[in-house]
Amino acid sequence: MSRHAHQTHGHQGHEGKAQESASSIPETVREAAGKAAGVVGQAATAVGEQTRAAASAVGDTLDSGGRYLNDALENCADMVRRYPLGAILSGVALGFCMGRLLRS
Repeated sequence: MSRHAHQTHGHQGHEGKAQESASSIPETVREAAGKAAGVVGQAATAVGEQTRAAASAVGDTLDSGGRYLNDALENCADMVRRYPLGAILSGVALGFCMGRLLRS
């Protein structure tokens, strides 16, 4: 084999390898995209679960606070029903003190 023929054969070998490598690029990109989509999907699921748990905790806290305020108002209403004169005098005294504080 002459030197020129050997160089041509070597050059064709490199071209074949380059074409082979180039043809595998789309599949490599597809595999990488599939893996990335899987990771993103898992992350989105985890974030969704954490958000759902946080929203549930906030809802429970608000519900508990609402029940506490409702109970406090019912207790206050019961005290006014049991002691109407005391409630009126307390209101007058509180109004007098607030008036004095705001005027100063």
